[in-house]
Amino acid sequence: MLLCLLLPFQAGAAATLYVTDRLAADVYPAPRAAGKPIQQLPTGTTLQVLTRQGDFVRVRTRNGSEGWIHQRQLQEDMPAQVLLLSLAQQHERTAQELDSTRRQLLEQTRAAQQNHQVSRSWWMFFAVLVSLITGFILGIMWLDWRIRERHGGFRL
Repeated sequence: MLLCLLLPFQAGAAATLYVTDRLAADVYPAPRAAGKPIQQLPTGTTLQVLTRQGDFVRVRTRNGSEGWIHQRQLQEDMPAQVLLLSLAQQHERTAQELDSTRRQLLEQTRAAQQNHQVSRSWWMFFAVLVSLITGFILGIMWLDWRIRERHGGFRL
């Protein structure tokens, strides 16, 4: 029986909640909405749940301050406004990364084309050189054959 009573407190203690899509949530020093709030938290503030008492939740902010907030001003999911900002920032980072990757790919493609053109030009130079040398040698051989044929097999 005692375990059943403590179970909701254990589950609530480990949860993370967010301030709802309202402009600000009031944090009170006691579990009631009476008196002046000790702090106002903007939409999307991440809070750690410490305890629950009735309609109020004792929370701790990231900077370590603690207080009580009415549970209707809290939600488990990240508020749409904060989620939208987060997704917009992520989209911007992804778009920048995509542009950077495209630039790198374009530079690599240009470098590969230049390397291909350089190697291709060397092959063309080599092919022309071999053709000229082969043509020169074949021309001398043909000329020698013609001279021998004209003069009865003797070279002059």
